[in-house]
Amino acid sequence: MASSMSSASSSSVPRKGWTHDVFLSFRELAKIMECHNRLGQMVLPVFYHVDPSDVRAQKNDFGTAFRQHEEKFREEMDEVKEWRKALTAAANLSGHHISETVKEGESAFTNKIVEAILHNTQPRETGSS
Repeated sequence: MASSMSSASSSSVPRKGWTHDVFLSFRELAKIMECHNRLGQMVLPVFYHVDPSDVRAQKNDFGTAFRQHEEKFREEMDEVKEWRKALTAAANLSGHHISETVKEGESAFTNKIVEAILHNTQPRETGSS
């Protein structure tokens, strides 16, 4: 999932110069969604070879992963709940779904994603009279 937040690491301070990051962990996503909600930063989810509804409902591989995380992070169950909440919220955003059966080729999807980002980040021209 791509985001226009400043830093990919949930433990680091935002750095100038970085404009887009990629979801790297459930911690990463919780911080990205926090920035989206509090600061209005753009989040553009990219579902690469995964069904967005599986992500949204945390079923199939995502359900398995969360059950494992609940075991591993037993002492941090509140954090795991935040991860689930962030994943659901991100999956509810409009984004791009690149399935395993895509016929266009991944480069076409990459171009669409770049166009969407540029469209949302370029200043709009105003009409002059």
